[in-house]
Amino acid sequence: MRVACLGLVSIVIAGTGCLRITTTWDIAKGVPIATPKIDEASLEAADRVEVIARQLLDATPLGIPDIDVVTIGSRDPEVFHRDPHVLYITDGYAKLCKTDEDLAAVLAREFGTMTMEYRRQQVRVSSHGGAGPIDGDAASVSLAMLRALGYGEDCLARTEPLAKQASMHSALAKQLSGASAKPVWSK
Repeated sequence: MRVACLGLVSIVIAGTGCLRITTTWDIAKGVPIATPKIDEASLEAADRVEVIARQLLDATPLGIPDIDVVTIGSRDPEVFHRDPHVLYITDGYAKLCKTDEDLAAVLAREFGTMTMEYRRQQVRVSSHGGAGPIDGDAASVSLAMLRALGYGEDCLARTEPLAKQASMHSALAKQLSGASAKPVWSK
């Protein structure tokens, strides 16, 4: 699943010019194959994001969906999700988070939103029409995640400027959701 998501995201992002493409040859067929080249810094950020995301998800109470985390090699600070199962964060956003606590707060904020969307979906698809009210909200889920790892409650408020800065950048989110303008093709 993760490989397929990374492949799809790489193809979409490569088409937008966010990744450099190097060409290699498929020996069996003799045709060029485009493969994205990811900078070392992106791999470092991806590892950091993956470790902290896994810690948050492992320390979370039941009721959270199975979430894949995809790190995109872009300098623009963006974090978003298309559905309650895949979170996208850019290399630029991970680098803006100077401490692990800041990165954990950013991820927890998005995970909280994703969890509440997942719970609402579960209520809608319930076969008996309604499972009752949904307990909690996104902020309480986020705080529970951070408390489980021993982080302070103030880290969500401290990372609010980062969230505002990231909200100004939405090019990748629009491209992946199909909301961006159609490309103009010329010869």
